[in-house]
Amino acid sequence: SAGILLFFLLFTWREAIRDEDQVARALQSTDSRTRVAALKFIYDKGLEITRYPAYRELSDRSSLPERCWFAKALGASRRSESFKDLLAFVDDPNPTVVHATFQALAKRKNPAAIPYLLASIETSADWYNQWNAYKALRTLGWKQSRSR
Repeated sequence: SAGILLFFLLFTWREAIRDEDQVARALQSTDSRTRVAALKFIYDKGLEITRYPAYRELSDRSSLPERCWFAKALGASRRSESFKDLLAFVDDPNPTVVHATFQALAKRKNPAAIPYLLASIETSADWYNQWNAYKALRTLGWKQSRSR
């Protein structure tokens, strides 16, 4: 059992990303866990994700953790192109990714997201997504109009 544990640790352990110099290489890695670690680093440090060469390739990844952390990292970005890329995740089939997207939209504090969040509430059949969209709307300063 000690041998199996050692084998498991050696092949699942990845070196932590400690500085910005490692991020660009990690984002281009073939290993999904390494890319997720880089996205976490970008999110934690509030770095601009669009400045990395692998930025465009990340939006096409199919891994659930990558999509979640990519959406979160887009929340720290201030460029208009990243806003459009973030909106693409509003219709993701996985509610976890959609939740991360709503949090990222709220973090950006861009009122341009309000129509997209309202549309998501109207079209979604998932109460969890509706609730998270509503919370993001409230963070953006949206107020519900009175009933007639």
